Amino acid sequence: MFRSLRNWAFAAALIFYLAPINQADAGEAMAAIHSAVIQFVRQHLAGSMRNSEIAVDVPAASVNFPTCTRLQLGYFGYANPFGNQTVAVHCQNPQAWTLYVPVQIRQGSKILIAAHSLSADSILRAGDIAESVANPGELSGAPLHDPAQVIGQRLQYGVMAGQPILRSMLQQRDLVHAGQLVTLVAQGDGVRIATTAEAIENGKEGQSILVRNVQSGRVLHAIVMHNGNVRVSF
Repeated sequence: MFRSLRNWAFAAALIFYLAPINQADAGEAMAAIHSAVIQFVRQHLAGSMRNSEIAVDVPAASVNFPTCTRLQLGYFGYANPFGNQTVAVHCQNPQAWTLYVPVQIRQGSKILIAAHSLSADSILRAGDIAESVANPGELSGAPLHDPAQVIGQRLQYGVMAGQPILRSMLQQRDLVHAGQLVTLVAQGDGVRIATTAEAIENGKEGQSILVRNVQSGRVLHAIVMHNGNVRVSF
């Protein structure tokens, strides 16, 4: 879609070509258009998106567009604040021309990436990770944002330098170990009861393990929670 808009905008540039100018002037014209479009789009973004990446696809500097005394900009069609949009750039003086510029909004957020290449089974340390900005929707899995989420964790797979560190790449640690006393939470129908149980098996977050209720001696299947407690429903 973005490529087709680019081709269409390039064709429009040729249609509205007016007069030959030297290469330096052409470069200045394209730089001015690029800057004006970014400023225009950013001014119309919601406050929460002001730091989004704005990709502007103007023609190459070699395409001859005379420098304009005053650019007029407006949205062409629907201005999608979360994706592709098109900005119409108009000029009246000294010569009249119009250019349709494809724009793409990429809402970025801080993610963790590998500071250098890492092999499988590596235990991550502070020096192994760095921060970058990316659009989470463009990643193939759930990114991680806080170094505390990964430091001390073991990688399941090798990671290249600069590659986002995704949750699925980490080997989950056992939160509960066999023989450990844990809080057993039973909940259902608005009722929540907590008691003490002994873990019979090791368990990771979200995993079902066997536990023994200390008071009743009954063995149950329980789900390991993120805080190390275990849960059963009734």
